[in-house]
Order: sequence, then structure tokens, then C-alpha cells
Amino acid sequence: MKCKKNIIITIIIVLSFLIAVVIWFAYKIHQNKQKSYTPDIYTREEVLQLYEDNKEQFKEVVDILANSEEFHEKGRVYEGDYPFLSNPYDKMQYFTEEDRIKLKEFFEHKPYMLTYRGQSVKITFINDKRSMAYTFLFWFGDDERFEEHLSYLRQNNYVEIIEDKIIIYEYVGNGQ
Repeated sequence: MKCKKNIIITIIIVLSFLIAVVIWFAYKIHQNKQKSYTPDIYTREEVLQLYEDNKEQFKEVVDILANSEEFHEKGRVYEGDYPFLSNPYDKMQYFTEEDRIKLKEFFEHKPYMLTYRGQSVKITFINDKRSMAYTFLFWFGDDERFEEHLSYLRQNNYVEIIEDKIIIYEYVGNGQ
């Protein structure tokens, strides 16, 4: 009788352990599904309209990226690289709680990447050709460097100035 009781207790313990393991795996799978992120695809008109409808939000995100010293220092993947965000989950620890909320709200527009580049911030969206992107460049560095950078971009990109020191460009290869 005592042996039968021990067997039943052992079976209950093993089953409880197996159920706990299954629940843990289900939780991890659910958690990973919640963190998946896929950028949207935009036409040129759509991305320009998105900017027009959300100018203040774009500028707010630029300010957040431009002013986060911790992000500038730790948001790089490789030494010499520029700090960037490619989804609403990665590298959020480098921002204040208030800024995290604003960045996550911006990622609802499904951009491809947000990049801090020293004198500018780039916000990139995948274009409808799926091989290239539309990139907004918000420049806050000196004027002379802006003109140099603009000249460089025009070599292989279709460039449009949409506001003072705010441009959108699309790579078109050699020549336009």
C-alpha cells in the first residue's frame, strides 16, 4: 500500500513538472510573437503624406534621438557604426520612460530604421519597390556640411527638400 502511494505521488510530481514546462514554453512562444516587427511598405506619395500628417511626431522623434547621450554611446552594434533603432523593442533602455512611449508610438507607422548620425537623424521607410527605401534626413549640423552632404546624396539619389534642412531621398543608382 505504501509503495502504491509513493508511485502515485511520484507520478503527480512528474506530471506537475511537465505541465509547468509546457506552460513556460507556451509563454515564451507567445512572448516572441508579441515582439515580432515587420516594417510596412510605402509609395512615395504615402510616405510624404505620412510625414505631412505627423510632422510634429517626426520632429519629436528626431529630438529624442538627437538628445539621448546614452543612445549615442551604447546604441551601436559595431564600433564605428551609427546608433540606430530597427524595432520598438530593441535598445529602449537608453531612453526615458516618456521617450520610450513616444518612440513606440512612432513605430506604429512601421518605419524600417531610425538612425542618429552626429549632425542628422535619418528615418527610413521601405519603398514599394521593396529593393530601396525612402529616407527622411533631418539636419541640425552646420550649413556648410549640409550643402556638402546634399551634393553627395544627389550623385546617386533622387533628392527633394521638403522643408529647411529636411529632405527625403531615394536611391536611384548612378545618375538620376
